[in-house]
Amino acid sequence: MIALRHFTIASIVALSIAGAASAQDTAAPQNDETAGIKIGRGVVCDTEAQARRFAALYAESGADAALKRVNSEAADQTACAMMVIAFRNTEHISEVSTARDALEIVKVTVVAAVTQQGWQLIDNATQYAAVKPAGIAI
Repeated sequence: MIALRHFTIASIVALSIAGAASAQDTAAPQNDETAGIKIGRGVVCDTEAQARRFAALYAESGADAALKRVNSEAADQTACAMMVIAFRNTEHISEVSTARDALEIVKVTVVAAVTQQGWQLIDNATQYAAVKPAGIAI
């Protein structure tokens, strides 16, 4: 799991796979360091394979069971976690289609995360997320 400066992840946030709001929507001024930063909630994993595995298991058993299984298989209880993160540089990696849903696997650069102590800075950690693809709502 991503390393936080001075703190570890102590709280897990409720899953909300879809959606991200631009940091530009907040009152904070934009500068070179904050330009392009987005805020999102959902599952982030250390590797693409873990994110793909989570997506496949999520369709079968739901988020909690999928997280437990992926972390057990990785022998790392923090390989994947539900988090609120600040990130940039989203890159499409692949899609996972299941009978229940289609999820996109994206690579993100995480710059901060919410912990029990509030927002904590992270040194540009690469993580992988399973998100619902952007589309047209009918």
